[in-house]
Amino acid sequence: MVFAGNVGPGIGVMCASFVGCDKIIATLCFTLGLALMGFCYPSIRVNSLDLSPNYAPTIMALVNGIGCLSGMATPYIAGILTQNRTVLEWRLVFWIMMAVMTVSSLVYAIYGSGELQPWDNLQPYYLKENKKSKRGLPIYTNRDSVILS
Repeated sequence: MVFAGNVGPGIGVMCASFVGCDKIIATLCFTLGLALMGFCYPSIRVNSLDLSPNYAPTIMALVNGIGCLSGMATPYIAGILTQNRTVLEWRLVFWIMMAVMTVSSLVYAIYGSGELQPWDNLQPYYLKENKKSKRGLPIYTNRDSVILS
């Protein structure tokens, strides 16, 4: 589903690049392509919970941060590539977009997983009072660290 949801919009914009200045067909290509994106969003949004329920917020923050960086770079790159604003220049931008979406989908299809990861396990944090400090405060320990209170 993720593959269809990412490659579909790429195909839609690539098709739109070949319709010339026909606004209706171009809009139809964009609309159909982006409608296919609905296949990938439900799986992408919950994948971090599948991988690691304990670290899902951190994973989502990293993934969304990287996504935002690409979203900031895209208009700049498109502006560089479309200085004359011709159909051929926009076609190149759309082909690059399709290539990025297809390659990222292939990488996910080959290496992606929805299985719970072994690094998700949190060590139980059991504290026990061992002794008192010089100031009379308790010293708590677990097997990995000492906590002074």
